[in-house]
Amino acid sequence: MCEICGETEDNVYTCKKCRVKFCEYCGDVESSLCLDCLAEEDLKSDEELEDSDFDEEPDRSIKPHLECKGYPIRIE
Repeated sequence: MCEICGETEDNVYTCKKCRVKFCEYCGDVESSLCLDCLAEEDLKSDEELEDSDFDEEPDRSIKPHLECKGYPIRIE
């Protein structure tokens, strides 16, 4: 039985982080993480992105390539 949704499923998996039993709908079978631990991992990833080098100004020397109806648009 899935400890997250309470449904009786044929296959249940054990979360490698918190050890809760989950079904295929309540976690990621490949990574062996339940939904709660997956959400926690996503939050950590978001925090790492916030702390990364996104504070730097973009390189304005690179001109974007734009087209309108197949014709190039010049950006000066």
